[in-house]
Amino acid sequence: MILSAVTPRAVIYRLRPTVTPDSLGDPVESWAQPQRDRLRGAAVQAASSEESGQLLEDERRLFVAGRADVKSDDRIEVDGETWRVDGNPVVSQGLAVGTVTAAKLTRLAGRKES
Repeated sequence: MILSAVTPRAVIYRLRPTVTPDSLGDPVESWAQPQRDRLRGAAVQAASSEESGQLLEDERRLFVAGRADVKSDDRIEVDGETWRVDGNPVVSQGLAVGTVTAAKLTRLAGRKES
C-alpha cells in the first residue's frame, strides 16, 4: 500500500472509553461519551477479500502517517460511522512512505448506515 495513493478526505477520530463510576461508585469504562482524539495524517481504505478480490462491506484498513497511538481496543470514527480496531495495529517503515501505522477495522454491529 502506498500511503500517498490514499488521500485523507474525512476527519478521522480515535475513540477510547472514559472511566465513570458505576452504581456502587467503582470506576468502570464507558463508551457512552468516549474520548475523541483526531488522527492527523490518517486515511481509511476499503478492504478486499484475498480470495475473490471483491470489496468487503464490513471491513476497512486504517493508515496513519507516523507512529500513531492506536490500540487493539480502540474504536475509529470516520464520517460519523464507528469502526472497531480488529487486532494489533502494525507499524512499518519504508523508504518511499516513511513510518506508517496500519490497522484492520471492522464495522460495529448495528451501526451500518443505509
